[in-house]
Amino acid sequence: MKKVPCCDKEIMNVEETLVRYELSNRKFRSFLRQDDLPFILMYHKRKLIVRGEFEVYLGLNPNLLEEMKNAHSHGSKETRPKEPHIAAR
Repeated sequence: MKKVPCCDKEIMNVEETLVRYELSNRKFRSFLRQDDLPFILMYHKRKLIVRGEFEVYLGLNPNLLEEMKNAHSHGSKETRPKEPHIAAR
């Protein structure tokens, strides 16, 4: 049986969703603790994400995706400029 890429799946597990949308593991799992998220299916104790409904939810909450992104994946991590090194005399 051929494995389907996560970008073609309608129902993804949490790990596949993290990879597909480049989300922070900690932020996304914390977000999933909310009740009544319309894109969550439960299979026994596993949470599954319905991709179409998740994308509709993201469309209605445009800042949410950016807030849950990995800092290193989109360059939002601020770095302090390096101070010039002055050699001791």
